[in-house]
Amino acid sequence: MIIEVIKGDLTRQKVDAIVNPANSYGVMGGGVALTIAKRGGREIEKEAMSKAPIRVGKAVITTPGKLPCRAIIHAPTMKEPAQQITAEYVRAATHAALVIASQNKFRTLAFPGMGTGVGGVEPKAAMKVMLEEITKHPQEFDRIIIAAYNEELYATFKTEILWPRLRKRTIDGKRELVVAIAQDNSTFEVLMTAFQNREALYATLETGYMHYFSTSRNELWRKGEESGHVQKVIEIRIDCDKDALLFLVEQEVGACHTGHKSCFFKNLDGEIVSQKVFDPEEVYDRE
Repeated sequence: MIIEVIKGDLTRQKVDAIVNPANSYGVMGGGVALTIAKRGGREIEKEAMSKAPIRVGKAVITTPGKLPCRAIIHAPTMKEPAQQITAEYVRAATHAALVIASQNKFRTLAFPGMGTGVGGVEPKAAMKVMLEEITKHPQEFDRIIIAAYNEELYATFKTEILWPRLRKRTIDGKRELVVAIAQDNSTFEVLMTAFQNREALYATLETGYMHYFSTSRNELWRKGEESGHVQKVIEIRIDCDKDALLFLVEQEVGACHTGHKSCFFKNLDGEIVSQKVFDPEEVYDRE
């Protein structure tokens, strides 16, 4: 089973079913539900309401209307519309959606961030229980998409999936670090290597620009925060041992504080094998 986090529109996913974090009445008056009803048609809401009440922990299936999916699963995260809830309601709704999907032989699903809108559940807490429920069904589904509608949700969801899978290490007494390698997306030249902690990975995913963790300063830092020589992330890859991340980036000017494009500008004999691309005395404040 592939679990994929995307920045995108839930209603545009071509899957067997998308999941609506509903209320027990089937009313689709706000949040994700309203978007589904607007784009798919009000017949979706009419059918959902005809099957109400739907208690939390249960789910029903309706027509997708005009949407490209085959069906919509309505899994209440709350009884009343716009009710504040806890993560356990998210767990119950996610479980119910997975059960009814399996019963109907659906192999591909798309979820929103269940309960993270009007329900008021913290994205990290919601993602934790969603993943706990989803991973209980490894053989029943081929692909599950979690669609995030903004950068904050995307970064949170992606970090919650990726970080536990990585093999972390201790560097200079700092725990839970992974190697982060930056490579030029056009030339494939290796630019630099550093470390990331969980916060640095999250910041990178949220902003789209490289952030690292400094073991010497014991702090998070954004590449280019002083020089302006930022690294825009194009693609992220993980190595086979899951102990390093490779970031393909667009490098602004140069990556190395010495003035070179790459930090790997010397061979083993100490010979400089590349030209400087900027003067560090002009870029950095040396006071």
